[in-house]
Amino acid sequence: MDRQSADTRQTREFKLNKIRIADHLPEALSVPEVANLAFAGRIASRKVIDKDDFTLSLWRHELAPGATITLDAPAQDHTFYVVEGEMTVGGTPVPPKGAASVGARAKTVIGAGAEGATVLHYVGHAESRPDKPGGCVHILSQPWLERSPVSSHALYFDSSCPNCSVWLHMTQGQKGSGAKPHYHTEDEIICVVEGEMNLGTRDVATGGAVGIAKEVVYSFNRGEGGLAFINFRQADPFFLPKGKKVEEAESERILMRAHLQRLRDETVRAGAQPAPA
Repeated sequence: MDRQSADTRQTREFKLNKIRIADHLPEALSVPEVANLAFAGRIASRKVIDKDDFTLSLWRHELAPGATITLDAPAQDHTFYVVEGEMTVGGTPVPPKGAASVGARAKTVIGAGAEGATVLHYVGHAESRPDKPGGCVHILSQPWLERSPVSSHALYFDSSCPNCSVWLHMTQGQKGSGAKPHYHTEDEIICVVEGEMNLGTRDVATGGAVGIAKEVVYSFNRGEGGLAFINFRQADPFFLPKGKKVEEAESERILMRAHLQRLRDETVRAGAQPAPA
């Protein structure tokens, strides 16, 4: 291989390892090949971000009524978010905007309700996941959701489980600025579920996603129609504004819980009924 080809390959690998942008909803493909997962029934799957491009991966499944995904003690953590319809987890129904997390080495069956279901399916990375026993299944129909006049935030899983370290949250906001330059200590996948995310010269539409490696500085703005996204990590994340050192990192669990509590207190002071925790 000549020097130019080697340099091109190295540049491509660097970009794939650091950031992966899927700026639109891809065409439907066959179901993913993941060890210890079995797919049955009519399922249209879309590969949004794949493990060949990034450490974590994201699929979008459209499950017809009766379709199932059976997890038989896989090596990775798997997390599911309901976009539309009703999902079932071991027979337990999960409504739209509900979520479930299936830890490594756990067994359960993900299914679709009577009208079918569209779900986001986040797959962790077995080799880099925290050394925890796994075997757990978490079902959350109603997250901790709080709102301000311009945004809303929901916390599903905050890495505090003793058996897994999965993180999942939702943020929604109106048109305008989103987040100033910052970075995190864990790889993450952000999936746009409403509106549009502006990343410099790239716009990520509804259904698209961004995979961002740990310690990569980034910022984003919300599109004309606002923005709502779901954020997944497989390990306990810490947050740093640009220019800060790693030892100055702040726990996102503490930051998010404090932020949600402030919004709840403001709601109570205003005389309104807060959302259920």
